[in-house]
Amino acid sequence: MSHQPRYPKTVYLSARHLIALVRRKGLSACIAGVAERIEADYLRWNEFDKTARVASHSEVGVIELMPIADAAQFAFKYVNGHPTNHRHGLPTVMAFGVLADVATGAPRLLSELTLTTAIRTAAMSALAARVLTPEMIEPGMHVNAVGGDCPGKTELHRGVLEAASVFVEFEPQTRIEGDIQQMPADFAVTEFWRVLSGQAPGRTGTAQVTVFDSVGFALEDYSAMTFMRDVATELGIGEVVELVPEAADPKNLFGVLRDEPKPAAAQAAAPVCGTAEIV
Repeated sequence: MSHQPRYPKTVYLSARHLIALVRRKGLSACIAGVAERIEADYLRWNEFDKTARVASHSEVGVIELMPIADAAQFAFKYVNGHPTNHRHGLPTVMAFGVLADVATGAPRLLSELTLTTAIRTAAMSALAARVLTPEMIEPGMHVNAVGGDCPGKTELHRGVLEAASVFVEFEPQTRIEGDIQQMPADFAVTEFWRVLSGQAPGRTGTAQVTVFDSVGFALEDYSAMTFMRDVATELGIGEVVELVPEAADPKNLFGVLRDEPKPAAAQAAAPVCGTAEIV
């Protein structure tokens, strides 16, 4: 039996680690796996403490924090959106995230989420389309609208929304950021989790137009992070970092300043992530 360290270690999945993970697992398998995890988490919707993301807007872009938690794990994603970043040789979207224990607050995972966000967006679109099966689409149409994600930014003409049955992730957030921000406050929408759980219908007729007004919700990033963490453990990818200083007296953090630093060789010998490190 492995020894559980007194101080929990944090597993770090860098961009390099995630690239290696996706190459080994396969992109299609990652998208399918994240979609499966998202569906399972949406089916326990009421177990999550949910809130719309916190956004800081400027003239050139937006920086957002997306938090969510269940009884066991807290997660957040840091993500930006700066459309002109390509002029500086930077991606328009950059993201990272954290998974932490609710019971102790200990950070267990620090992960890149730029590539992961692209994978979870594809997974969520596939999941939404799959609930409106192909044989049901004709002669109607299903639209995955994923371009709107902040106030003032829409991609669909309001006439499309008026003619459609509209599905959203988390209504309070989508009312502010999604395409339905164009519509009156009482414009009818259905939260996607209700379709997955059978509490509301998806397509009800062959001629019906359906729209999934997706802005990206923290639950999807929670699902994607837990999936990537589990695959990283399976493949032995990642590294353990000391994000929290280990103090002999937890009530006196300044005590670590008097402790002798660990030899470089000992630090280099820190184990690659394994099940015992991130349970």
